Amino acid sequence: MSVEASKWARMADVQKSSSKLVLLNLAQLVRYDADHWTVFASIDYLAKVTHLNRKTVIEALGRLRDLGAIQDTGRRAGDNRSSIIYRLCPNAVPLICLLYTSDAADDTPCV
Repeated sequence: MSVEASKWARMADVQKSSSKLVLLNLAQLVRYDADHWTVFASIDYLAKVTHLNRKTVIEALGRLRDLGAIQDTGRRAGDNRSSIIYRLCPNAVPLICLLYTSDAADDTPCV
């Protein structure tokens, strides 16, 4: 497991909880020593571990692709070579800004 990939996925602003859950589970599968954050998981696997239905997982993956959070590498894996190998793209989506002070201005940039 890549701790860095998991940290990024936790803070990535992907707009929907189903997309966040799928992204978090993909990030958990990134190898700790991976140069590029590549990962594969079948839709059935993601549906099982997230408790989402297949259609929701497919929609979440599509949303993550549209946002640029994941990218199809063009390679396939799995028993029948049908699982897409994705690359997680940490610079493509903004991170959630957590401001803990009540007097912080709305336009305060995150660092």
